[in-house]
Amino acid sequence: MMGGNAERRYGKPVHLNINVSIIIPTLNEEKNVASVLEKIVRDERYKEIIVVDGGSSDRTVDVCKRYTDRVFTQTGNGKGNAIREAVNRCVGKYVLVIDGDGSHNADEINLFIDAFSADADLVKGSRFMRKGYTHDMETVRKMGNFIFLTLTNIFFRSSFSDICYGFIGFRKNVFHNLRTRENGFAIDTEIVIRSKKKGYKIVEVPSIEYPRNTGKSYLQVLPDGFRILRVILREAVRNSL
Repeated sequence: MMGGNAERRYGKPVHLNINVSIIIPTLNEEKNVASVLEKIVRDERYKEIIVVDGGSSDRTVDVCKRYTDRVFTQTGNGKGNAIREAVNRCVGKYVLVIDGDGSHNADEINLFIDAFSADADLVKGSRFMRKGYTHDMETVRKMGNFIFLTLTNIFFRSSFSDICYGFIGFRKNVFHNLRTRENGFAIDTEIVIRSKKKGYKIVEVPSIEYPRNTGKSYLQVLPDGFRILRVILREAVRNSL
C-alpha cells in the first residue's frame, strides 16, 4: 500500500516529507530488543530512533547503543512517563511507538506512514480488524479488551476495533495537545480517547501481535485493567460535563 506522497527508491517505498521519530520503551529487554532495532535501522526514512530505558538491570542499554546514539534512562517510571519524556526529545514531526520485546512487527511501520501521508493525526494498530491478529492474548485479556472496547465505543460514539494496543503513532504536536497523565500501560487508551474527544483524524491499521521473543510481559492483568477502566470512566465523566 502506497500513500499519495510516496515513490519507490532502490525497490523500497520512500514517503516524502514524512519525518518520523521512532520511540522504543525498554526494561530488561537485552535478549529481545536487538531483533527490533536491526529491522528499523536498515530503513533510512526515519529521522531518529530513540530508546528510553526504564532502569534495566541487564545489558539492554549497551545493546541499544550499538544501533542508535539516542538512548537515555527515563527519570520517572512506567510506559506513559517514558513516552512523554521521549516525545520531548523527538525532532520528527511524527512519532511512532513500538515495543522492544519483539511483539510488534516493524514491517508494519509502512502502514502507519501511509496513514500519516494521508494526513492522519493518530494511527493505531488493531489486532481485531481484518488482517489483524494476536498470538499473545489469553482469554481473560480478550474479555477485558472487549469490555473496554464496548464501553469506549458507547461513551464516545466511536467504532474502534481495538483500544488497548501499544503499537501507535501520532503527530508530535497532537500528542502535546492531549496533555496525557497516565504513567503506565493505560496511556495507550488515554491517547486514543482524548484524540477522539478533540476531533483528531484517527486511522486504524491491521497489526499482528506476536508473543514476546523471550521473558514475561510486564503487564499486570488486574491492576492495569483497573487503570484502563479508570481512564475510560474518567474521560466519559469529563465528556458529559
